[in-house]
Amino acid sequence: MNQPETRSILHLLLPALVFSAFLTEIKFIPAIANNVGLFEVLGGLAIALFFLIPHGSAISGNPLIAMVGLMVVAAVASLVNVQAGSLQTGLIQVTILVFLLLFLLVFYNLFLQRQIDPSYLLRWITLSAAIVGPWILRQGFLYSTDIEAVGPFRNRSHMGIYMLTAFWLVLVYTFWPDRRRVRWTKWIKTPVCLVALALSLYAVAISGRRSVYLSLFLGLVGLVLVFNLVLRRRRAVVAVILAFAVGFLGLLYTGGGDFLPRSDFFQARVDMIGSRLRTASDAISGASESGFMAMQMQGVKTAVSTHPLLGIGWGTFHEWVLNPSRHEVHSTPLKFLAETGFFGLAIYLTFLFRLVFGAGRLAVRMRGSPYAASYLVLSVATASLSVSYLYNRHLTERTFWLLLLVFLVLEAFAFGYESEILKRQAARSQAAARLEPAPPLSHGQPINVPAGHDRA
Repeated sequence: MNQPETRSILHLLLPALVFSAFLTEIKFIPAIANNVGLFEVLGGLAIALFFLIPHGSAISGNPLIAMVGLMVVAAVASLVNVQAGSLQTGLIQVTILVFLLLFLLVFYNLFLQRQIDPSYLLRWITLSAAIVGPWILRQGFLYSTDIEAVGPFRNRSHMGIYMLTAFWLVLVYTFWPDRRRVRWTKWIKTPVCLVALALSLYAVAISGRRSVYLSLFLGLVGLVLVFNLVLRRRRAVVAVILAFAVGFLGLLYTGGGDFLPRSDFFQARVDMIGSRLRTASDAISGASESGFMAMQMQGVKTAVSTHPLLGIGWGTFHEWVLNPSRHEVHSTPLKFLAETGFFGLAIYLTFLFRLVFGAGRLAVRMRGSPYAASYLVLSVATASLSVSYLYNRHLTERTFWLLLLVFLVLEAFAFGYESEILKRQAARSQAAARLEPAPPLSHGQPINVPAGHDRA
């Protein structure tokens, strides 16, 4: 298989890979609790094909990808402290991190080498959300009393986290300017994006994840503030999006039960947000000594006191004998602290800082360009989702991998766009210099006539 054919296959694999990222309930090997499914199979095939391509130049890296590599190092180092019987679990979890590293490296380079427009990736994410949404809605009608029946997802917690990320990525595509000359694509794009946004919001609402609700609310508020401060000419569009989101959720909260299933569950969970915030505050401050979150905090503190530098072993907290909750750490920062120690936590916080502030820097860099609105949404999205990460694990969630890939692709696009603008400005300057009239001759200066011409 030659190089162009292999790259074409990788190009075609991406839509299938994006869609399969949402199918967390579909397993190929049910006996493995870590869900080896279609996404892992397609991703492994893509990685293998990529490294079969003879590359004329070195494979390009990125600081964010390098930090994921450091996370792999921290995860491997943490296994020196793993308890007996949990080594296999730790190795599987490390393998998932390695898979993430290779996934980012392969598709980041694929976009660089083929110079694929970011809209290609964003379009397939949007279509995937629009396809998964009716699946969730259908499950809601079939099993309206079972909040765990969520179609393609393992449970409603996964559904909430995945579809919140999908909501923000679809919004990035909604603002992305369509440069195609075919007019009908513009008529199709907007309805599809609105449908995908509505279905994503519905999935988030019925997931019951109060931390996800809070993240969405803060993100929508941040969206309004950022656009009012930075991109005032697009305030009307943002107002429409905000009215759409708030109106849809308000309808679901107040009267959606007449035609949408589980709206009563959404209403009940919204009313419990205050109690969740108080519970989290008590667990962190130590005011509460009982309850799930308090037990999690107790287990994390014990892990830190036992193995402060390298942690107890990546991905093994739920099996650790001194973990009173007998469950994995929900908070991603606390997960790194307990399982990889202060070494891994420092890497993760640096990674998160690079992601959130890197997205903000890209928004500033692209200010004034046709793509400014999409980059502003990306900056708000990373900040909003980081709030969710405080309570939810996210590093192994596949839609978060898609978010990282979108960030890398948009970062490369921004640098390429800026370079192209500079080239065009330089070309215009050179052309203008060639057309400038000759400076007037000073009095008494001789006139040089080229050979073969007579003086007039």
